[in-house]
Amino acid sequence: MQRLRLYHVSSNGMKRLLKYLLWTLLTLFVATIIWVVGLFAGLPLIPFVETDYYVNESNQTLANGLILKQTDSSVIKLEVPNYFSENDQCFDTWVSSTKGQHFLTIKDFSLQAFNADQSEIKKENTYLFWDNGSKDETFKIENYQISKSATTENDKYVFIRTVFDTEGLDNFILSVKLNFTLDNKTDLVEQKVNVNKKHRLTWNPLRAH
Repeated sequence: MQRLRLYHVSSNGMKRLLKYLLWTLLTLFVATIIWVVGLFAGLPLIPFVETDYYVNESNQTLANGLILKQTDSSVIKLEVPNYFSENDQCFDTWVSSTKGQHFLTIKDFSLQAFNADQSEIKKENTYLFWDNGSKDETFKIENYQISKSATTENDKYVFIRTVFDTEGLDNFILSVKLNFTLDNKTDLVEQKVNVNKKHRLTWNPLRAH
């Protein structure tokens, strides 16, 4: 009788274990199906800590671009794409056309970063990009045609990418200087931007394609 009772208890325990395993497997299967469907639907499904760079303690993020100078036919802006890691953060200075075609020459450029105590943050590298190419460790370009087209894909532009290590920094100052000519007209941009860095939990924009 005791042996029968032990067998009955053991049998019930085995059934509960199998039921638990089946429910676990079913839950994992359903979660996997939802995840795969979400990927192909274009839904970001992986948690990710994103870094935002704000201008002067405002709600404006540099990911959206900060206009440094704008004319009737051109715009110079500073943009910080936040999909780079903090120890390799890129800061992009764009020169683009708002209408028509123009010839751009960049005579001098510098983008420096400083701590709150005014000590300079070491620059990692500088790259010059244009609509169909790039070159590192330079900013000089002469009589390059920039233009605004009916479609963004056909726009012709120039931007200079400067890379800094911002890891461990919460606040810093960017100092931008750009000496250029547009259609043989000389112009100068000199501006300092106070930057506040913040983190937020978001979703990684992973896509199936």
